[in-house]
Amino acid sequence: MSLRVKDLSHTYAGGKANGQTILQPQSWTLTDGQQILIRGISGSGKTTLFNILAGLLQPSTGSICYGDQALYALPEAARDRFRARNVGYVFQNHHLIGSLTALENVVMPIAFANNLPPTQWRRRAQELLDQVGIGALSHAGPKQLSTGQRLRVAVARALANKPRVVLADEPTAALDEQSGSQVMDFLQQSCLQNHSILIVASHDPSLSQRFATTANLKSGHLQWAEAQPL
Repeated sequence: MSLRVKDLSHTYAGGKANGQTILQPQSWTLTDGQQILIRGISGSGKTTLFNILAGLLQPSTGSICYGDQALYALPEAARDRFRARNVGYVFQNHHLIGSLTALENVVMPIAFANNLPPTQWRRRAQELLDQVGIGALSHAGPKQLSTGQRLRVAVARALANKPRVVLADEPTAALDEQSGSQVMDFLQQSCLQNHSILIVASHDPSLSQRFATTANLKSGHLQWAEAQPL
């Protein structure tokens, strides 16, 4: 499944950011298995871009297409179902549900997508928590977990449905060098195995060597440091 971004821009209307243009018009395409790194300082628009790509924030102009499906042509409920089945999102602030255990947080998108028989939901979730190194904490709630542990749950949740596109917003920010390397290894290897597109947004300089294609987000423009995707 390709990801096509065409003439995308976003200007906020209302609130403190009223009238502020975060993303300038841009067009680019990513294909199955491609992995890119987007770099930018805090406030550069990385999270706005990710929220648009995930179907959470309708852009001011332009379109997002996953294969032949225009994301914002779908009604909101259908867009939510499409995201659950096709897009994994590691939020910068994790956004775990506080009333659920780590295991239940990972089960939730599996149940919503309904791609597996219910008897397999918890097993799939436990396998993912084991793979990110916190399987022993599966019954702990988010408040009982460290910031780094919550991030690992968020990574497991994002990969729960073997999505075709994975968005990871600052996935190493709360981790030491070794743990960050382990999480990135898992993210990249999982996406390679599933032929998934991986887009990582980070200002961590150590990640640059992991990606053949990088882009700097400055003043709302993506400036490609390597050959720009076709």
